[in-house]
Amino acid sequence: MICLIIGLGFAALGDDFLLLGEWVLFVVLIAIAYVPAIVVHELGHAVMARFAGLELYTVTVGTGPLRAALPMLGGMLEFRTYPLSGGITRSYFRDTKPARWRRALMVAGGPLANLIAAILVGSAFAVTGSAIIEDWLWAAALIWVVAGTQLVMMVNALIPRRIAIGGQRLPSDGLTLIELWRNRSTADSTLFPSLWFHGNRLLREHRDDEALSHFEAAYERLPQSGAMLALLVHTAAKVQGHRAAVEYYLKSPCAADPFAQPDKDGFAFAYTNVAWCAALSGDETLLDLADRLSRHALEMRRLTADAQGARGAVLSRQGHLEEGAAMLGNAIRACRTFSDKAELAAELSAAERLRGDMELAQEFSSLARHCRAASLHQQETR
Repeated sequence: MICLIIGLGFAALGDDFLLLGEWVLFVVLIAIAYVPAIVVHELGHAVMARFAGLELYTVTVGTGPLRAALPMLGGMLEFRTYPLSGGITRSYFRDTKPARWRRALMVAGGPLANLIAAILVGSAFAVTGSAIIEDWLWAAALIWVVAGTQLVMMVNALIPRRIAIGGQRLPSDGLTLIELWRNRSTADSTLFPSLWFHGNRLLREHRDDEALSHFEAAYERLPQSGAMLALLVHTAAKVQGHRAAVEYYLKSPCAADPFAQPDKDGFAFAYTNVAWCAALSGDETLLDLADRLSRHALEMRRLTADAQGARGAVLSRQGHLEEGAAMLGNAIRACRTFSDKAELAAELSAAERLRGDMELAQEFSSLARHCRAASLHQQETR
């Protein structure tokens, strides 16, 4: 996209704009203008979502670790480390009879916001640009950079394809609109995200008891969803403890044949959480279960911090301290959230203490305290 803007800009401005310093400045201006285009696009989604009666979960600009967050329109506006990598707005229905047109309005809000911004910026520059900037070439360049970036953002979003954002391949706005047109029934396709985002919102607001009741009901409605079981186990561990969380798995339909579930990725996520809870429960009778589930989860999700952390915790409790500590160390380096880092650091501290390295154990204990404080501060600033 950036190359397209540069090429069209040079074609429009001609040979007079080929000085190296001006070329570099032009590229820098494009990069700077691209971030507001992303923000405008995602805010367009958010405003239209609220207008259409959807609940807003998060509006995220960029990928990578979270840098800043603030409440907005009932959800959270998040800014992450790499803003040029795109953005995503997550919204959901709270009613049981969602309408396709409401979802379509939300999806169209992003490109529409870019179009409106381009018109407003172009009009403003056309009226006042000559008075502010005497060099018509630079005035034309700025109009193209700011307004043109908005237009390119709009066109790029409407091209029907899948886009890689934050390790996920998500449908573009254009592809989503086409899928909404083809799919006459919206209820089935929106049930999972509605249950998922609402439950996560309860957790984010520290309404853990309500979240547990919500996920109990959600898993009853979607017993084929491993991801829903994963959140049920996670929430039960927060409310009732690790041993009680494992009981939710043992009573679930998948416990009879855990490795034959169709939702393999989702249940690998669930088994990661179950293995972690089983390892930390203090019940040695659950170590065999934790071993089997953590092995399976690691095979399916080898590069994820949670799978590595669960396997490391199991290995440590089985007496394989060196291998467990190495796995926990890898998990800490791959982990993105302070709260998860705190749990992994505490577990690694215990493993190093058993290995007899008290100095290293103290360092990881200090890291766990620091991460807990950082996580608490992050929650308070939200």
